[in-house]
Formats: sequence, C-alpha cells, structure tokens
Amino acid sequence: MPVSDYNFLQVGPKTQEVVDFHNDDSRPGKPLRIIVPGALIALASLGAIIYIVYQTWLKEILPENQAIKYLLMLAPVYIIGVFLFSYGMEMFNLAKGLKLTAIIVFTTVFIVVVIAVLFLLASAKAKVNSSSGSSSKSSSSKAASSGSGGGISHWPRNTLVTGAVVGSGAEKPMAAEAAPAPNPIVCPGCQHSYVPAEQGVTCPNCGIARA
Repeated sequence: MPVSDYNFLQVGPKTQEVVDFHNDDSRPGKPLRIIVPGALIALASLGAIIYIVYQTWLKEILPENQAIKYLLMLAPVYIIGVFLFSYGMEMFNLAKGLKLTAIIVFTTVFIVVVIAVLFLLASAKAKVNSSSGSSSKSSSSKAASSGSGGGISHWPRNTLVTGAVVGSGAEKPMAAEAAPAPNPIVCPGCQHSYVPAEQGVTCPNCGIARA
C-alpha cells in the first residue's frame, strides 16, 4: 500500500503526488475517479446544508423541526462524499482516508454551527430593530393625531367664548355695552331743556327742581 510523503495541509505537493499516482499505470487504482465524484457530492450536500441553515435561522422561512430532518438526511451524504475524496487523496490508504474524513467532517460541523449562530444573532438583531422602528412610528402617529384632533383646545385663536377673547395672552373680558344716554327734560319754570344729572334733577338755568 503506497504511503504519501505529504500531509493534507500541503495542498500543492499532495495534489501533484495524487495526479502522478493516477497517471502511473504500474500502480493499482485511479484515485481521481473517486476524488472528483466525492468532492462534487460533498460540495453539493454542504451547499444544501448551508442553504437550509440560512432559510431556517436567518430568514425563518423553514420550520426548525423540518430543517433538522433535512440536515440529518444530508449529513450521511456529505460524509460519504468526504470519505470518497479523502480515500482517493490518501491513495487508497484506508486508515489515512478515515483520519482525513474525520478531520474534514468535524471542521465542517464546527463551521456550520458558527454560521448558524451568526444567522440566529443577525435575525434577533433585525427583530429588535424592526420592533424599535414600529414603536417610534406608533408614537409619532399618536402625537400627530392628538395634535390634529378637534376640541375646544384647538379652536382658532381670538375666538369669542362666553364674553371673553381667547388670544395668545391672558383672556380679557369684552367691553360692556354702553348705557343709552338719558332723554332731555324741559324745566316747568323757564321751559329750558336740559339733561338731568346722575344725582338730582334741578334745572341748571333757574334752579327749579323737576316736580
């Protein structure tokens, strides 16, 4: 069984080693025949997993119980794809293939969990912002409606109300209506016409009091 001289972190040399192995007809097996399909299966299932996480914990379109069901169905498909890729990259070394599979799968699970948490936090923040915006709009609407509503407090300025003028300053009572002027009388003695004073009705001409 061939043993690789490079680990999975040495991507360039490792890839070239696998290609050389595949092109060498003296060696058994063609690793690229399982590496390419395995990589496609793993990438497709991983993309579906991330999409489900996005639709569930950020957009909140997919119910959580249904999302978990889909994730449990996609997980084995992803693991199989990763195993095919790893087994080919390790040139049919089963022990190394399983080890590489475990490393890739656990790393992917960690990344997916982090993404899900970030989506959840972003969704919660969006809800808080939406709630704050709705409260502000509601307060503004109430203030506008109370300012434009009808009532005595919103009558036009300088409106007469029960004998008072309502203006910008203190209310001022209306001027009382002037009393009519008294009618003139004629003195019975000298026939002089005069207007009686407020007190007494003595003729200012002859001094005779009105009878």
